[in-house]
Amino acid sequence: MDVINLLSKLIGHWISLLGGIATILIGIYERWKKRRAPSRIIISIGIFLLLIALFQAAQDLRREELQRRYRILKALRQEYILSHDNISPQMMAGIEMPPKEWINKRLQELGESWRYE
Repeated sequence: MDVINLLSKLIGHWISLLGGIATILIGIYERWKKRRAPSRIIISIGIFLLLIALFQAAQDLRREELQRRYRILKALRQEYILSHDNISPQMMAGIEMPPKEWINKRLQELGESWRYE
């Protein structure tokens, strides 16, 4: 997972991100005024909110990657249809894929690290 993409997605979930940071800072400030260590509960809530933002950003990246792979497979199916004869009606309708070996060969040629199962 690209760190820059993860950070940009994390910023996209600014409510959870800011909520987590604000909660931690408020807990530290309140305890600092009283000359005590920050409350563990407040810090825990802040960390929890930050983790929620991180999880949401990671989910967004995963969803985008799945959509990207779907578009590649769809384009490869179209390429196969245009470059081969005797295409089945199921493949023309989009409910059948080209042979796995052909798809995986094309994925490798395109520099993709994943394979079609």
